[in-house]
Amino acid sequence: MTNQAYNVPVVSPELRKDESIHQIADALEYLDKVANDVFTKISSRVAENKNKLQAVTQRVDVAQAKINQIKGSTKATKVFSSAKYPCVDEVEQYKSLHQLENDLNGVKHSSFKLISKHHHVDEAVLKEKLKFYSIKEGARPPRSRSDADQGEGLGGLPRNIKSVSSLLLFNTSENP
Repeated sequence: MTNQAYNVPVVSPELRKDESIHQIADALEYLDKVANDVFTKISSRVAENKNKLQAVTQRVDVAQAKINQIKGSTKATKVFSSAKYPCVDEVEQYKSLHQLENDLNGVKHSSFKLISKHHHVDEAVLKEKLKFYSIKEGARPPRSRSDADQGEGLGGLPRNIKSVSSLLLFNTSENP
């Protein structure tokens, strides 16, 4: 299970043209549903907060009217107040706008029958794909494990370590 409310897929570049078109259409359709869901949730939260703000504004207006009524008076005024702060016993918990469980579980790929076959890949096909996909040419290949071990630092962990607490020496500030 992911920690994200929505998961919009990326279309793989190794697909045939027909498959790519279908997956792009499915991904864009799902992205449209996600965008509509997000904006609907935002609109409903804004409307909810607007109602709360109007209720507070009405209370402020009533309090201001009472203050204006007392303002010009030359008589002494007694104000009675309870010893407790006037609030609810339990504070309402904050609800996240985007819950992990939502109606949009994932992309539903439409089923279709392909007629085309895989084509042999040559330089012309690769150059055509480079027009549509961003690939860094001349990028450094990933370092091998032996190159990483020869760099600075203490090196890898010993194989006999079973937990993080095994890395600490008892009653010292040193690590093995």
